[in-house]
Amino acid sequence: MILIVNGKEYSFTATMKKIVAINKKNKVKNLRDAFFRALNNVDFEFLADILLNLADDGETKKELNGDPNKVYDLVESWVKENDKDYQAVYSLIAEEINDKSFFGKKMSKEELEKETNNPLAGFDINEVLNRTADKVIGEAVAEEFKGYKG
Repeated sequence: MILIVNGKEYSFTATMKKIVAINKKNKVKNLRDAFFRALNNVDFEFLADILLNLADDGETKKELNGDPNKVYDLVESWVKENDKDYQAVYSLIAEEINDKSFFGKKMSKEELEKETNNPLAGFDINEVLNRTADKVIGEAVAEEFKGYKG
């Protein structure tokens, strides 16, 4: 993936080592869910982190120097120069990650676009169910022992 800003090329490549580093840093096991959740939340910190991790060794890595502020400036400039939005940057990253099958399986262009535009992508139904079950069980136990004086 290449971003051109002010005539200068910045290159980013997904590799297994980089993906594992992203997963560890963000404490996620499933990059797909985390990525699309961040996209839907317009999470700029996650975006900068991904770009810093995917930065190719050499000029891009040297230029960004591990500084998220430089990434924010880079992305902001790219968005302005190309008359795009931040989702377009996420989409380019998604294509790079998907091309190398790091979302678990390689998705077709249509599947990737559908996932990118899905407002429920990254929605963790299991987490919602667990929280709801915990609350209901807690209320049931409280009701059961109401008035009990052992």
